[in-house]
Amino acid sequence: TDYFQIFTSGVDTSQNVVGVVPGEGRLAGQWIVIGAHYDAVGFRWITPDSAEVNNGADDNASGTSLLLELARGWAARAAAHAGFEVERRSLMFQAFGAEEEGLIGSNYFCSHPL
Repeated sequence: TDYFQIFTSGVDTSQNVVGVVPGEGRLAGQWIVIGAHYDAVGFRWITPDSAEVNNGADDNASGTSLLLELARGWAARAAAHAGFEVERRSLMFQAFGAEEEGLIGSNYFCSHPL
């Protein structure tokens, strides 16, 4: 299951992208949230005439790629075990927006949980 959690950040609109792998059995009501932010600062001004490039590969493409791979793996695992009597917590994968503006996406999720 996937969701978009849309919010405003100052004058801009952003969104959290959410994927859910539902749990099963008596543990299904317990949640594990795994998150990473997907925005990056492309550059920062050093002087009025020069800027430094920040490519975003480590802040935070690395975290986002891990988030996606974990979601893919756990969804495949859940599908492979469908129909078996298993106890499994529900997993929520959150790709947060507007992190570089001050953790706005993750704060929005905390104050508006799904």
